[in-house]
Amino acid sequence: MNLAHQETAEKIEILLRERFMPSKLKVTNESHLHAKHKEAKKHPEAGHFRIVLVSCDFAEKSLIQQHRMVYECLAELMPGSIHALALETKAA
Repeated sequence: MNLAHQETAEKIEILLRERFMPSKLKVTNESHLHAKHKEAKKHPEAGHFRIVLVSCDFAEKSLIQQHRMVYECLAELMPGSIHALALETKAA
């Protein structure tokens, strides 16, 4: 496992917990599934992550608004540490 990707996953979790105080949060590092892709070879420090996030902050927000909120929260990590996100968001 790439240590940089694990550190990024931990940072993602910290940022999301601080911002959303979620009732459910799961951050999965899926970088190993993309290791042979052209961009992954060019930028091995940038990882692929799957996030499941349930928060009251998403109440009355569209799915697009929810995803934008997550991207805004993680902006400091993109594009350097994060190459791709798979998001599953839901209002608590």
